[in-house]
Amino acid sequence: MVPLKLHMEPSFFQQEERCGFIVTPERKRIWAVELDLLNEFAEVCEKHGLKWFVHAGTMLGAVRHQGFIPWDDDIDVVMPRDDYERLCQLAPSAFSHPYFFQNEETDRYFARAFSRLRNSETTGIFENEMDYRYPYNQGIFIDVFPMDHIPADPELRKRFYAEVSNLNAHAVQWRTMIHFYRPKKGKGWAKRTSYWLKHLYYKYLSKHDYCFYMGLHHQAITRYDGEETGWVGESIIPKLGRQLWRSEWVSETVMMPFEMLQVPVPVHFDECLTASFGPDWRTPKQIPNLHEGTIFDTDKPYTEYLAQK
Repeated sequence: MVPLKLHMEPSFFQQEERCGFIVTPERKRIWAVELDLLNEFAEVCEKHGLKWFVHAGTMLGAVRHQGFIPWDDDIDVVMPRDDYERLCQLAPSAFSHPYFFQNEETDRYFARAFSRLRNSETTGIFENEMDYRYPYNQGIFIDVFPMDHIPADPELRKRFYAEVSNLNAHAVQWRTMIHFYRPKKGKGWAKRTSYWLKHLYYKYLSKHDYCFYMGLHHQAITRYDGEETGWVGESIIPKLGRQLWRSEWVSETVMMPFEMLQVPVPVHFDECLTASFGPDWRTPKQIPNLHEGTIFDTDKPYTEYLAQK
């Protein structure tokens, strides 16, 4: 596999059983690349005094497994908005090849409103995006989310999430239909015609462009950051709906083991994990993860993989 800066003992790559699940050497190699990315991210944040903590399945893995959830294959971290924006400013000089900090500023049409730290010498392509041949970096990655203030009122929060989802959908649709449009293979003539009509609409009739919608999206998700709402969360992907916490739950962190690393986890991790996964979060449940269907290759850069398809 590609050379990594983080030292790992050969025994790490051996097949093993965790919670009744067989973790293969292939999965271990994917984990190794992601752990190396996390280590690089942590070093940059420590150097510049930036706050962050692991969240979602990575927080659950750190607390419950002291590492990856056995059937998981990704790493998620979250940062307070001010620290996140500071990292985005520092990233072009703070990370060097093969590490690439990807967002709207560094990789146009990424269209996700959060960032990814990627290893450019590897492959991590979503299968459902293969036909579009997106030109941005598609190496193996870890996700870096900003944390914003969320409305306290449930009804206002519901409208907030709906607005954020709608604006992000518009941006992604515009990007896809204009710049990377591909006819849907194997679809009937009606379906293919509808896609062509959408393409023509976005190309010639739409009053707004991709940057317009991404700008509105950013304004929406940061709208409450100047207020003490009492609630914070990762609102970029509100359809996930579970990354919502009381401000005091995440105000302080404690270090916990994550494989061979130490990572920050909120002191009130019990409250956070209960909110995200329910009161029985301590009981392992093997469920599909969000990156099922991702094409991983720890030996080959994504550019070579795409060139061969």
